[in-house]
Amino acid sequence: MPYPNFHSARIREPNDFVHIKVLKTLDNGIMIYGGPLKSDPDGDTKPQAYRFPKDKFSVAEAKAWLKEHKIKYIKFEAASDEKKSEDVPVERRFIEPLEMQVEKRTDEPVLLRGYAAVFNKLSQPLGFSHYRERIAPGAFTETIKNDDIRALVDHERGRIIGRNVAGTLRLKEDKKGLRYEVDLPSTSVGQDIAISVERGDVSGSSFGFITLSDEWKTEDGEEVRTIGKVKLVDVSPCTFPAYPDTSVAMRSLEQWRQTQQPGYGRELLRGKLTILEAEQSMLEE
Repeated sequence: MPYPNFHSARIREPNDFVHIKVLKTLDNGIMIYGGPLKSDPDGDTKPQAYRFPKDKFSVAEAKAWLKEHKIKYIKFEAASDEKKSEDVPVERRFIEPLEMQVEKRTDEPVLLRGYAAVFNKLSQPLGFSHYRERIAPGAFTETIKNDDIRALVDHERGRIIGRNVAGTLRLKEDKKGLRYEVDLPSTSVGQDIAISVERGDVSGSSFGFITLSDEWKTEDGEEVRTIGKVKLVDVSPCTFPAYPDTSVAMRSLEQWRQTQQPGYGRELLRGKLTILEAEQSMLEE
């Protein structure tokens, strides 16, 4: 996801690093991010990305600077304004407690790990229509490579504990589902969630997402939605499994139901013919 105030040139993938921080800020405002590589944790720090303030550099000027300094990048993202969260149809789903753990490490941040989603497992009945839902394997493949994703506590934006582009949140799909690891910050939020998970007070996870593709079918008399591809917004250890917002899914369900009505195909064809006839009449006039 593009940053609102910076153009960004990615030199290496964030997951290649032990951790990432600002290494240097140049006189012209360019910020160099990087850190030690996982393949050589005791070696010198390496750059991960260059960020150019958009009030000082256009896209062309930023690329020209990179070319002049012979810096090769694997991805360039121009700055763009972030959409307000209320403009984006974000859905949230909670999964039952599943292997959430806290690991204390010497001279390293406390590690929180767990699963944010499980593949091919039918949900409990959702919404007023009591439909059920499953997540297809591969639903997160593209988003965890390309998008800017946060780890939050209870989905609260003010309680951030990790971010994938900073290297403090790591996401991976395996046979079971979407696994996450967070290097917890030494803040009150980070310390509180570590203690709560360790005590067993918090044991469930949730994830926020935007559906990019889904499919509906009737299985054993139940309407089932299979989510095939999403844009992941955040993963979150949760105190309470808030009832999911199913408004987006319900709209998708109603659209699918219409296609299942007897005569739907005939009505759709009749509507298209009516439009064609009207257009032909206008041409003849």
